[in-house]
Amino acid sequence: MDDFEEHKLQFSKIGIDQTLRFMSDPADFTLARKAVRLALKLGNAMKAQGFPILRGITAPNSENDEEEIDNLIRHRARTTYHYSSTCRMAPESDTQSPGVVEDLLRAYGVSNLRVCDASVFPQIVTAHLQAPVVMVAEKCADMIKASIAKEL
Repeated sequence: MDDFEEHKLQFSKIGIDQTLRFMSDPADFTLARKAVRLALKLGNAMKAQGFPILRGITAPNSENDEEEIDNLIRHRARTTYHYSSTCRMAPESDTQSPGVVEDLLRAYGVSNLRVCDASVFPQIVTAHLQAPVVMVAEKCADMIKASIAKEL
């Protein structure tokens, strides 16, 4: 699924709206063009040094052709927006922003349900989510094992 429009279509079939106003400001294209030009220069330098490029991408023929670069951006660019903090861990009684799960990752009002992904973060992490999610999952596994041990 390389085309952004195809990506939006696939998600809309399962009821997910992908209207994020992604690349909606002309200034977004100015910055994206600079990034594409830099990536093309880096790719060409790597090829020139003999680095084996295993998978090529459809790239503009010229880094000076803005229309072709914009077309590449429109069809191939993706957001790296990672959803998080949608089931935040906090007291259910918090009047400003009530939580969905408590500190043992158990969902309020639902028995036998723990949530152990990026959605439990009270605030959005300013880094890639993989390591913090692994940490939460490992801690959740320990809590589940401890609760089972208590029952035995």
